[in-house]
Amino acid sequence: MEVVADAGNGIVVECVQDGTNLRVHVVSPGYQRGWNVQFPRDIRQAGARYVVDAVAESARGGFYRVRGDIRRLS
Repeated sequence: MEVVADAGNGIVVECVQDGTNLRVHVVSPGYQRGWNVQFPRDIRQAGARYVVDAVAESARGGFYRVRGDIRRLS
């Protein structure tokens, strides 16, 4: 996975521990902070931040889906 030092025009998401689960939320302004992000489980790490090209609201609402590339934010 590519590691970047700056988010540039990307959207920053953060992985947080929620009990026994790892959840991902958007931390960039302008998005619903309480909504989860559908994100690959095999790359989730508690406390890690990632930069994604875009997120899209799911058709039924209540969570986001990642669009484009995922990069680890250092």
